[in-house]
Amino acid sequence: MGKIDFEMLSEPAVASEPYNQSGKVRSILLGAGAGIFVAIVICGLLALFIKNVRSTEEMKKITSVRCLAHIPKVRFKARSKSGDVRVSLLNKGLSSEYSESIRVLLTRILSSMDRNHAKVLLVTSTIAGEGKSVIAANLAYKLGKYGYGKYGYGHRGYGAGKEEDQE
Repeated sequence: MGKIDFEMLSEPAVASEPYNQSGKVRSILLGAGAGIFVAIVICGLLALFIKNVRSTEEMKKITSVRCLAHIPKVRFKARSKSGDVRVSLLNKGLSSEYSESIRVLLTRILSSMDRNHAKVLLVTSTIAGEGKSVIAANLAYKLGKYGYGKYGYGHRGYGAGKEEDQE
């Protein structure tokens, strides 16, 4: 093959510090920026693929089911002096809008059940935490007030059995 000559320019030595060292601040900023970017991408994908119905118009567009009532979201003040944070018609701190919406819902349910000769009402949803138990308990309370059923409102978790129930 031939003769190869090597010429050494400088003696090999161990470096005293890395040649491509990046600073701690730069690494932290790059990590934070990448984390924020990933979070934005995940939120965007969730918003794109999660199909929650947020209005009666969306419900009409997606399903053929008629919306019976709109139940307003209940928010309690952070510094509430009463400490009663039950979403129950027994809670006097709830807005009249909430109790009226439950009354409207119950009226429409009873009308529909009467037309269809139905005897059983099922309250359900597709995901947990949407308020099925709260709605069912408040409907049961109103049904008891209207004289339906032998016991009316009997779920102790929503305030039954207290002095204020005895009306």
